[in-house]
Amino acid sequence: MKDRVPTRVLPNGAIRFGEYDENGNLLGYKYIRREDDPTEPGTPNNKATMMPDALATTLGLNPTTATVADGIGAAFNEIPIGDVRASMRDDFASKIMAGKYLPCDGRALTASSYPSLSSVAIPSQGRLWVQNVGYGATAATKMLITDTGRWFVRVNDTAYRYSDDQGTTWTNGTWTKSEYFLVKVNNNRLLTNNFYSDDNGATWSAHDYLRLFFTMTPTALFASNQSSASSSIKKSVDNGKTWIDIAVGVSQYWYYGVTAKTGRVIIAPSNAAFSTTARYSDDNGVTWNILNPTMSATSMLSSNFFSASSGTLFVGTSSDTGVWRSDDNGSTWTKVNTLSAQSLALYGSDLFFLSNTASVGCIQNYGTGTIINSVSVDNISGLFADDSVGAFACRASTSTGLGSIGLWKSTYSIALPTISNFYVKVAN
Repeated sequence: MKDRVPTRVLPNGAIRFGEYDENGNLLGYKYIRREDDPTEPGTPNNKATMMPDALATTLGLNPTTATVADGIGAAFNEIPIGDVRASMRDDFASKIMAGKYLPCDGRALTASSYPSLSSVAIPSQGRLWVQNVGYGATAATKMLITDTGRWFVRVNDTAYRYSDDQGTTWTNGTWTKSEYFLVKVNNNRLLTNNFYSDDNGATWSAHDYLRLFFTMTPTALFASNQSSASSSIKKSVDNGKTWIDIAVGVSQYWYYGVTAKTGRVIIAPSNAAFSTTARYSDDNGVTWNILNPTMSATSMLSSNFFSASSGTLFVGTSSDTGVWRSDDNGSTWTKVNTLSAQSLALYGSDLFFLSNTASVGCIQNYGTGTIINSVSVDNISGLFADDSVGAFACRASTSTGLGSIGLWKSTYSIALPTISNFYVKVAN
């Protein structure tokens, strides 16, 4: 709506009017202004009082062209996409059938199915999971993406699959020995318990046996071949071909490791207090010191003890001690939540965690926000995330939640609230 702007106005506010004869001929001009000295000036008849910009925007109208009639129609008949309205009318079902509204029943909508709504709604991550159709109903236990963009999935101890078209088609492969871990190390080398590959998994060469892989720096890899407590771990300076023993100063069943952005290497044991037994090295594993972090966690760590590109460290603990984060190389830690976390993955700023209570959760803003979604699902082997393609859950068997075994991807979705007799507008 626009106010009329005259071109002939006197300083006192008088507006020019024309005087005409009965034939329509202009006889002259007069300037007129109210001089009735009202006791009550009343409400002005203009844009500011009838259709201000803020009101037009709230109603989903163009502030420049909206009329009062448009506003009345919008208020009583239509609302902007993304707004929620209440109705107990039987005939409101026709609007639902027409695709304009959906009931607020807690469902999650894909952005591609409701583009108009997705353009204005706040998306939620981790509530909606879609199965990779090309992968099919085949077990998946671990996933990674190589530097060339190949998707690589460990099926079980002796089988793997890979895809060069982002999961549309897959090629099968096998190992001749049982391989528990699968990681990508420096120079795009793939590493398992017994083998390494420099050609994206096409061929494999043997290396010294490793039971567990911990972490790596640009010039060294750290691992273990122990199945019980030991005062040493394994180190490789040729990217995993050969390994030597290095002493860490205390005997533990070393099980986890991570490298901070500064190059600090941290290792931690299984089923022992992280706060009193973790060790760190700032010289590529030459010397080791007790970390002694400020953390009250006393239970085993998540298998995805990892470092974000920002330098933040994350660790998950079992029982009720929760997920923790550190922004100072592991010296001090802040609890993110109180749920256990067997696996962690960071997609953008969304921190995904796999709980041993058979659910997958997501926390926004690098784990500092509240849990925005938690999906009940069991038999997830692990989580994986890559900022270029998304967050994934690997499923090897099925009982509840999600559905079939295979590879599942979390999509940005729109989470509707659950309110009886309320409806959200999704299209015009």
